[in-house]
Amino acid sequence: MDVPQTVTAALEDRPVDGATCLEAGAGVGNTTTGLLANGGRRVYAITNDSDHATAVRERIGRAEADRTAVIEVDGRQGDILRFETADSETIPVFPLAISSVVEGVPGVRRAQIVRTEPNTLRVRLDVTATAEESKVWERVERDVLEFLQQREIIDVSVERADRAPQRDPTSGKFRHV
Repeated sequence: MDVPQTVTAALEDRPVDGATCLEAGAGVGNTTTGLLANGGRRVYAITNDSDHATAVRERIGRAEADRTAVIEVDGRQGDILRFETADSETIPVFPLAISSVVEGVPGVRRAQIVRTEPNTLRVRLDVTATAEESKVWERVERDVLEFLQQREIIDVSVERADRAPQRDPTSGKFRHV
């Protein structure tokens, strides 16, 4: 991977070998490639620009796709989902937290989570070309349920949608939840 000198210099005093890294405001992939080249175990590249997300995905290529989650966010990510526990306690969950769990699964290229009922989440999934779709889905389902169970949210169904993630017809962006 071609890493610009400015990124190399910036990372010289910041060891990332084996670390999970978050790049908030990913541009065209300069820092993402630098983090990967310097041994970052997993890189979450977050952007609100779909062109930048595409550029990062193209730049890292298939070889690093399993170590990278490119997450596109839009202005509505602050909406809060509310779930009830078995004790009728209401637990707030940020949509970005759930989508980060899904997109953190190796092999996930893009995902959308649709809340179809108060206790049902339907996941639209697009996997990388090298991933085995059924194994990726099993891991997504397990990780989302585990995430919810850690918050004592146990009566939620996680279903696989029969279609890929869709762009919002108004904004043209991919909403995550």
